[in-house]
Amino acid sequence: MDQQVAPVELEEVLAVDAAVRHVVVAGVPHPEYGEAARAFVVLNRHQGDDKEESKIAARLRALVADQLSFHKHLHGGVEFLESIPHTDSGKDLRSALQKSYAQKRVLKDIQAQ
Repeated sequence: MDQQVAPVELEEVLAVDAAVRHVVVAGVPHPEYGEAARAFVVLNRHQGDDKEESKIAARLRALVADQLSFHKHLHGGVEFLESIPHTDSGKDLRSALQKSYAQKRVLKDIQAQ
């Protein structure tokens, strides 16, 4: 999409969910939109259950969809992590999350061949 999305705007919406301990939103490649928002989420407690994580992801996507315009929706999805990479000064490393996502996507494409 050609419209700018401020990650902090989405992060503020997502952070109100009780299951979310920390969230970082970053743009990732998207086949239809070019780039789309993806939420990288650390949960308050490890759910350990894919069904529970799936429910939380759906709830987070709905939360954004209910409050923000279409181009700000989480078209890039939701990914659960144990931790978010930080700089030495404590700043979230969005670029590391984007790189990790791209690497996983390449691996998935290779495995699909």
